[in-house]
Amino acid sequence: MITLLISIRSFDLDNIKPVAGTEFSVLIGSSFTIFASPFAETILFTVFFSSIKSTSSPYKIYIWGVLIATIYSLMAVLRNILVMGFPSLNMYYFASYSVISVISVGDFFSRFEVLIGLALLLDVFVKLCVCMFAATKGISKLININNDKNLAVPVGLLMITLASILYSNTAEMFEGLNTYKYYALPFQVILPLIILAGAEIKTRLRKFEAASH
Repeated sequence: MITLLISIRSFDLDNIKPVAGTEFSVLIGSSFTIFASPFAETILFTVFFSSIKSTSSPYKIYIWGVLIATIYSLMAVLRNILVMGFPSLNMYYFASYSVISVISVGDFFSRFEVLIGLALLLDVFVKLCVCMFAATKGISKLININNDKNLAVPVGLLMITLASILYSNTAEMFEGLNTYKYYALPFQVILPLIILAGAEIKTRLRKFEAASH
């Protein structure tokens, strides 16, 4: 919000023209990429649903969280486009950092990109924690270990090892999104839906058996 307010004076409305000028195939492809990362990755947060109070609805919390994140992401994208324009933004991997680096307030206040740097650092830290927690929980269920805390160190070492061999630089990481969105889809959408359907059927059968007795 701070970076949005300080960048208003640098907005150029011509940067969003022409409206709806993108080809449909490009729009669908970009939407699928954004859906795969980050929106579909929010399935990892379902591991926290067991910690929610029984009086609270996990669906409501999930939907509101995704909605708020969508609004903030949309604001950031619009800010970047209005300040720098699409052709220029396409040159950068971290567009927000580049956009904020050219913004200043008067002659004294500048270098606001440190705010984006801190935000990105915090984002990565939280995402790593969630991924590690979800992986630890999942592996403990698969191998039937009650105390999943014992798996924290092995899972952390496995994550470090995979991180060192998957991508050697940032360019390879972003290029990997072109294939990631396809092989991640079963784990992000298909399998969770199957598990959810199975859980609902199992719950309804138990209620039916309890009612019949």
